Amino acid sequence: MNYKWFDNLVDAVRIYLPQVDEDRLKEAYKFSEKVYKKLKDDHPESDFILRPKNVVDALIPFKPDEDTVVSAFLYDAIDSGVIDKADLDERYGEEVMSFLDGLQILKSIRVVNYKSADKVDLLRKLFLVMAKDIRVLVVLLAVRVVQMRLLEKLPEDCSVAFAGEVFEIFVPIAARLGVYRYKTVLEDYCFRYLQAEDYKNISAQLDKMGRKKQGYIDSVCRELKEFYESHGFSGVKVTGRLKGVYSIYNKMKKKGLTDVDGVYDLFAVRVILPSVHEFNMEEDVSKLYEALGTLHSRWKPIASRFKDFVAVPKPNGYRSLHTTVLGLSNGDFMHPVEVQLRSDAMHEEAEYGVASHWLYKDTRGKGFAMLKAHVDWLKSLAALHADIKGDEKALDSIKLDIFGDRIYVLTPRGDVKELPTGATTLDFAYAVHTDIGHRCILAKVNGKPVSFDTELENGDTIEIVTRKDGVPKLEWLSIVKTSQAKVKIKNWFAAQDRQKNVKRGRDQLNTQLARFGKPLLAPSLNILKGFGGGKLNSTEREKILEEIGKGTQSASNVIRKLFEYYDLLEDKKYEIMREKKDKKVEARAKAKAKDLDDSVILGGVTGMKSNFAKCCNPSSGDDIVGYVSSLKDSATVHKRECPILAGLNPERVVSAHFKGADGRKRGQLYRVRVRIEADERIGLLGDVGSTVAANGVNIVSYGPLDSGKAGIAWVLLELDVGDLEQFEKALNSIERVSGVRSVIKVT
Repeated sequence: MNYKWFDNLVDAVRIYLPQVDEDRLKEAYKFSEKVYKKLKDDHPESDFILRPKNVVDALIPFKPDEDTVVSAFLYDAIDSGVIDKADLDERYGEEVMSFLDGLQILKSIRVVNYKSADKVDLLRKLFLVMAKDIRVLVVLLAVRVVQMRLLEKLPEDCSVAFAGEVFEIFVPIAARLGVYRYKTVLEDYCFRYLQAEDYKNISAQLDKMGRKKQGYIDSVCRELKEFYESHGFSGVKVTGRLKGVYSIYNKMKKKGLTDVDGVYDLFAVRVILPSVHEFNMEEDVSKLYEALGTLHSRWKPIASRFKDFVAVPKPNGYRSLHTTVLGLSNGDFMHPVEVQLRSDAMHEEAEYGVASHWLYKDTRGKGFAMLKAHVDWLKSLAALHADIKGDEKALDSIKLDIFGDRIYVLTPRGDVKELPTGATTLDFAYAVHTDIGHRCILAKVNGKPVSFDTELENGDTIEIVTRKDGVPKLEWLSIVKTSQAKVKIKNWFAAQDRQKNVKRGRDQLNTQLARFGKPLLAPSLNILKGFGGGKLNSTEREKILEEIGKGTQSASNVIRKLFEYYDLLEDKKYEIMREKKDKKVEARAKAKAKDLDDSVILGGVTGMKSNFAKCCNPSSGDDIVGYVSSLKDSATVHKRECPILAGLNPERVVSAHFKGADGRKRGQLYRVRVRIEADERIGLLGDVGSTVAANGVNIVSYGPLDSGKAGIAWVLLELDVGDLEQFEKALNSIERVSGVRSVIKVT
């Protein structure tokens, strides 16, 4: 065991992961060296045996979490015969075993002398593993980088076959995930074996430039750094590099060149500025554009070479400003220079792609939900096969097997649509066409009318009925499951002009207020003055209505922030099947209340991680609110009158109360009375009753009332509901009953 190497590894990991378990890493390292020695002894004639420590070396710049490093060490453990899976599970835990299982799936196919069917099988397994845990694929990319360094020890036909598989499959995947550090290295290695003559030709031309090229890059970097510092840009970093051999080859091929000198942008210089974040934690990119303008004021840009990937990022999330300028020269070279301007955060993402978000995890992977939330790469996953050469018919034929979480449904004409499991009829409508989604008024599944929130199943045939003047409804955002449908709905609301959005937001908020028996909005919007714990002026109050109208804020969420949880249901609470508590039970309840996660209800939801704000020290009995963190998995509890709230983002303030403050306990229901206004028709009461029952809500009593209007019926219901979510769902369902005009809570 190389103790110096291991100590350096631990030092590197501790920089970004101070809580790393050194003993756990050391045990995995020792075991990996034992496995490596056994494999070398068993196959003394083979030089193509992976040493896991080299994989870990390739991974460390990506700042992997502890489980990822351990799994990289154990890459060959299951195949070695040194230890069985049960012992591995006991020694390293379930998370690592799941990781190793994913690696085993990808190792199960041999790529040397592969056939088309093998490649298709590999793709199927890749997609399957990617969908479960993206870290597994990043480790496999590191493995491929290490293996490419060993290719020269293989026979030529084997090395070419291996390089071909990496080039056709793993290079495009690395690009899609934004892992450019691996993508460039793999690309150049593959080019070296697949087009050896072209590789040697370009490499020889670059070598002729010798020290001059590096001296030129260094001088340009110094000049740019001094230039920006003299113009008041502090903390700026400037680095330069020669572009990859394969990248240069592509540029020459595109322009029909035979000489490297004809390539404009042989060199790329990166100007990296410190990341700046606004109060709402969004990145402020204004300094980047200022730096771009400053650069162009000194060196003339080539207009056709400017690209703005900040305003319009690449599909894999890459963000940067690219410009090519003339005149940056030290006398030896007169090439135009490509300058890339980006922030520290953008640079991190550009180098490491999806892996740059590993730092949101803790040492044992419990925070992996944050990594999964960064799923831009999933948007391009379905189109990945377009980047891979192969038998397209074969790729299409295995689509049904690639994902276990996909369903396939039919249009009335027999066209197949692929949707995620849990997708609704509304998701289907938007998958067919944006206008079909916007204008749909009815959905039929297998010939039968169904509600918009009906989940589809494999083989269903769906028909969408539209109306010319149909428009989306805000509640659809809570019905659709696909990001595609959500974006289309939000874009529709955002496209409307401001006044229409304000009017729509006013109507939606008034509808919610009326639903809960609250006074409607006054012209001054006084009810919104204290929204989010602040003191909003009239413009800020109107802005809330505009956001509701645009769909970026929901009226339901605003209502929850304006009123306490219990106030939205009823002032009388009826306990169902509850035993009386004695003093010991009360004492246990108070002791349990010390656990904040269980004692505080935030926005109607219990169990969210929370902590008390030290600025106001709230305690049981205080009137409180919650401030949700930017990661959205925890909140800080403040007193409602806490002055700190005035300086915080009101969008993140949610209603809160101590469990027990509103009487909401297990076994207890709220008795709520609602009045339904509907068109008179036969069967109205039956339809309403079955709809309420379908939501698991008990109807205590119901009956018709005299509306005083011809053709209009009023129905009074008395319901027992468990919580606000169940009540709102019941109201939404009643509103969808044919002929129903409105549903409001009455006292």
